[in-house]
Amino acid sequence: MMAIPSIIAICAIAAVVGWAWARKSSITFAIVIANLIVFVITLFTPEQILTDLSFSPAYLSAQYWPRCYTLLTSMFVHGGFSHIIMNMLVLVLIGYSFEQRVGREKFLLIYLVTGIVGALCHSALSLGSTTFLVGASGAIFGILGAYAASYPRDRVMMPMGIIFMRVPVLLGALVMALIETIYVAAGAGQGVSHFAHLGGFIGGVLFLPLLKERGGATLKTEGVGGKGVDFDLLQSLTHTPGQLELIERIKGEDLPEISKAWLMYLLNSLRCPKCKGNLAHDEKSLKCKCGFEKRYRS
Repeated sequence: MMAIPSIIAICAIAAVVGWAWARKSSITFAIVIANLIVFVITLFTPEQILTDLSFSPAYLSAQYWPRCYTLLTSMFVHGGFSHIIMNMLVLVLIGYSFEQRVGREKFLLIYLVTGIVGALCHSALSLGSTTFLVGASGAIFGILGAYAASYPRDRVMMPMGIIFMRVPVLLGALVMALIETIYVAAGAGQGVSHFAHLGGFIGGVLFLPLLKERGGATLKTEGVGGKGVDFDLLQSLTHTPGQLELIERIKGEDLPEISKAWLMYLLNSLRCPKCKGNLAHDEKSLKCKCGFEKRYRS
């Protein structure tokens, strides 16, 4: 029979995520809060939580199949302060940005499915093992893989070695995946399931096309921000690296509201090439009091 603290932990997970879903709040922050609640409960009853909510490859056998629910619950269990702090920090840094891109529904689906995929990859190489697997790392690597595959040019804060840097998500993902691959090849990292990390990452990359087929225009790989815009003209009017970066962002942006906001910001920053004065603009043209006028949108 499941211990009362474990039941409370499961109810807390369902309540927090369910509340965020009903209120249309951020799923990323709901997952973080649920993890922290479970961790606090674990501090008081570690043996009960680890026994009831942790996943083990042995649970995939016919004898223990009723305990397969731990494929989900184990994502909310962590083994120590450093474990949960690092996982939740990375989740906030990349998860919220990705959730804003794809929406709450797709984000939660990717998170849960890739977390399970990571656990199954670990199990495939540890069949029959009774060692417990806990942590959100597989799901977080899944989010990272999906993010890198869909929006590689987005810049996010990520751990690069011992420091955090703002880098293109594709670069961060490749570095993290390379590190995990080296760990696996070297047989290093005792006590850490690097196969679960790689499994989640690959699952995120491979799971993305299924989401696109199911319909979201949100996950289009061709941006909508640059439709009809004469980027050659705009580029000829730029005079700072920041303006050039804005053009690249507009080209790759898939959310119309964001691309429009960036385009307006860029247009407001441009100067007339003749008199260096401010340029006025409407929906299609750029104009200056000196007589300069160019059409930037067809």
